[in-house]
Amino acid sequence: KDKDGMIENDGFADQTYDVWKMTGTSAYCGSLWLAALTCYIEMLKQAGSPSKHYEGKLLNAYDAYITKLWNGRFFKFDELPDNSKIVMADQLCGFWALTAMDEPVQVSEEKMKLALETIFKYNVQMYNDGKCGAVNGFLTSERVDGSSIQSEEVWAGITYALSAMMIEKNMDEMAFKTSEGLFESIWNRFPLQYQTPEAITSDGMYRALGYMRPLSIWAIQHALDRQHKK
Repeated sequence: KDKDGMIENDGFADQTYDVWKMTGTSAYCGSLWLAALTCYIEMLKQAGSPSKHYEGKLLNAYDAYITKLWNGRFFKFDELPDNSKIVMADQLCGFWALTAMDEPVQVSEEKMKLALETIFKYNVQMYNDGKCGAVNGFLTSERVDGSSIQSEEVWAGITYALSAMMIEKNMDEMAFKTSEGLFESIWNRFPLQYQTPEAITSDGMYRALGYMRPLSIWAIQHALDRQHKK
C-alpha cells in the first residue's frame, strides 16, 4: 500500500496461521513474498521476458523488509509495537524455500544465523526444556506468546523445516536438538507414531491428526544431501 514493494497484512489472520493476526509487513509473509518475487523473476528470465521492473521491486522489498523488521537479533513478527517481543519460529520460511532451491537470498548469512540462534534459544530451549520442538511464538520476556492458540503450539512441519534451514547453515547440532524434542514427544511421550498431528503442546494436547505439513521432515534429508555434495 505504501509503494515500497513489500506486501502488508491487514490486521487479521489472513495467512496460513489462520487465527494468529499479523499487521503491516510481517516476517512470515514478507519472506514468502520475497521468495515468490525471486522465483517469478527467474521464470521471466527463462521465458526470455523482461524482468527489470520486478528486479527493482525485489530490491525495494528487501530494503523495506530489513529496515522495518530486523532488530539486531531476529526479524520482528510484524510492525505492531505490541508484537515486538514475539520470536516466531517460522520467520525465515521464504528464505528456507529459496535456500533449498539454491536460489539467491539477499539477506546476510550473519542475520540468518543470528535469527536461527535466537529461535533456538527461545522457541526451542526455553519451551519445555527443549523436549518438544519449536513452539510457534515465544516472547523475549521468556514466556510463550499467548495471543492465539496457534502461537502456543508446536507445528511438526515448521519444526522440521526450521531444522532443515539450520542444516543449510551448517548448524547441525542445533538442528538435530530441535527435531529430537519433537520426535521424542510424538513417538515416545504421546502415542502418535503413525498419525503425526499438525500441532502439539508440551502438556499433550494435539490437533489435526495425519497432517501433511510434517512431510517437511524430508527437507532435512534434502539439506543433508546438499551438504554432502558440497
